[in-house]
Amino acid sequence: MIEKFQTHPDFPFELYFDRANQYAGAIEYWMAVLRAAKGFDETKWMQRERPVEINDDMYLGKVNDVTSKELRKEINLQTWSIPGDANMLFQENSGLTQDEYKKLKTQFGSNFTLDDHTLAGMTYQDALKEAQEEALQMPVKVWVENAVTWQQDPTHKDGGYEITFERLVLTAQITANGEAAALHALGLFLEPGSALGRVSEAFFDGMAGSAFMELR
Repeated sequence: MIEKFQTHPDFPFELYFDRANQYAGAIEYWMAVLRAAKGFDETKWMQRERPVEINDDMYLGKVNDVTSKELRKEINLQTWSIPGDANMLFQENSGLTQDEYKKLKTQFGSNFTLDDHTLAGMTYQDALKEAQEEALQMPVKVWVENAVTWQQDPTHKDGGYEITFERLVLTAQITANGEAAALHALGLFLEPGSALGRVSEAFFDGMAGSAFMELR
């Protein structure tokens, strides 16, 4: 699939978090990957209804969010890049102003202290270095979890009922390796029945209680 997008002027859409055209390109690419996944029948899936905050979606790299009531499964796809990760790290570790520091000391007491490095925050170069190191451990991260949703039903005595389902959250780079790993994870998830056990056998289980995995 990736070769079909390599001639696109914005490929590989690394600045999805900042440029709407690159975000749109990433959405198109990952939709094509999803359609190419073994076992994906588009007639059984629909976009999940949710409030759309375009700035938040761009920031997070959220490119697709589909659900299947028939299969009781949900797929969240997120794109990832070194610049995107560096931007997030930099934004979320920007340090504290003196006023913010004073408020913390008021809240936690005068003995509360932070070192100069924490107060100054992460530089963009530090964020970029950390993102580059993270990229060596990618190309894909997968989270599989059991979840519950509420199905409204006016004929039901409670006005509705709970439905349990499995959710796949897949974050991947737009690279040949990232695509191959994503297709592998999607194929396992889309096989009939519960997917958590299958995915756990193929991917390293790094968090107890759920399955946060990196491709072996």
